Amino acid sequence: MKKLFLIAGEPSGDLQGSLLIKEIKTLTTNIEFYGLGGRLMQNEGVHIYYDLASEAVVGFVEVIKKIKFFKKIFKETLDKIRKQKPDAVIFIDYPGFNLRLVKAVKKMGIKTIYYISPQIWAWGQKRVEIIKQYVDEMIVFFRFEEDFYKQYEIKTKFIGHPLLDLIKPTLTEQEFIKKYNLRENTKRIFIMPGSRDNEVKKHLPVIIKAIKTLPDNNIYEFLLLSSPYLKKNTLEAKTPFLKIISHDNYNAIYHSYAGIVASGTATLESALLTKPFITIYKTSLLNYLILKPQIKVPCIGIANLILKEKAIPELVQYNYTSSNLAKELNKLLDDSKHYKTLQEKLLNFKKILGEGGAAKRAAEYILEVLN
Repeated sequence: MKKLFLIAGEPSGDLQGSLLIKEIKTLTTNIEFYGLGGRLMQNEGVHIYYDLASEAVVGFVEVIKKIKFFKKIFKETLDKIRKQKPDAVIFIDYPGFNLRLVKAVKKMGIKTIYYISPQIWAWGQKRVEIIKQYVDEMIVFFRFEEDFYKQYEIKTKFIGHPLLDLIKPTLTEQEFIKKYNLRENTKRIFIMPGSRDNEVKKHLPVIIKAIKTLPDNNIYEFLLLSSPYLKKNTLEAKTPFLKIISHDNYNAIYHSYAGIVASGTATLESALLTKPFITIYKTSLLNYLILKPQIKVPCIGIANLILKEKAIPELVQYNYTSSNLAKELNKLLDDSKHYKTLQEKLLNFKKILGEGGAAKRAAEYILEVLN
């Protein structure tokens, strides 16, 4: 019986880890799974030592506040890996933690596989040397990532994006309206303010202030898509005119007209469902001042990076204000030509990503590596 140890520290990593494990299990029953992750990986049969996904934080300041916690988890994880002696450790994104851990794991003589590239092509490119030295196999979702790593002579496998198979509606519009008691003949606006509490606290007040300025709120319906990793009181009592929807993002996005989306996996989900949206992001001033000099790309949204143009509007840091958001939102809602142009660009983006079956290809490759 072989053993795989997986480490996912964020909700998106927990999702991708669960999809990968599901595909591996269809190919073999000869593997036991251990690691750090969340409820989705646990549901697929991973023996989870710690639900690291529910502790996800973003930003240097936030990490420093929890440094003792992360040091404790780091030490305990290494102890678990030493005890389990897995055939390989799969590091799923989460570079702040995983790029430190991979050094220690490699020194144990254990095979190291990195699944989902850290965005070092966007910032922190010095860390590519860590990957070159300590990562045996790099598995990436985007073709340009494969090109990036190959220039450093890093063994890289491009598989495509697993969300191409997953992101699709399961309800008709009428079924969706009935399920959530929504109004017909309205322009539904989906809002995804982030999967972490500190993101929502930064983003949501600005969103609420912006949508209150719309000329006629009665013709709109606002759907607040809640992450299961948020604390219960993060959204309650702050959103009296927003309809909170949980665990049904794809139907909500598909049956909406447009959206407001915090940078991250949610922008990819919205893009794949070809619904025009506005990308937003704001962090603390200290985080921004530390990160800004390291950023090497002109956009933060993955669709814009792939399309090589700022097709999807982005409001980041100082530009993320209620007045700017209201301006972009009004343009999206009232200018049909602008809306159609965005849709066409998103269709092109989806086409560029290629075919489905990515998680299956990854599972096959990992089993090939293990054998």
